[in-house]
Amino acid sequence: MASIHLAPPNKRSLKRHDYPRQRLLESFRQDRFGIHKIINDPAKADIILFATNYIFPPIGLGLWREKLFRKYRRKAVVYDS
Repeated sequence: MASIHLAPPNKRSLKRHDYPRQRLLESFRQDRFGIHKIINDPAKADIILFATNYIFPPIGLGLWREKLFRKYRRKAVVYDS
């Protein structure tokens, strides 16, 4: 089982940028197999998932400003819908 921390949306992001994150949270709630679990502590997570819906600027440019990404970049995963 993998523990996943869903990174909070960027303070500068628009509401539509948080849509993929909300959909992933909904999917986790409906997971009947329970293979993964969401946790609130990024230090204990196996994966830190940055789910976004950026159009401009590209997500890669903004991630380097994120403290969470810089601290845990080896276990960071980006999902851009």
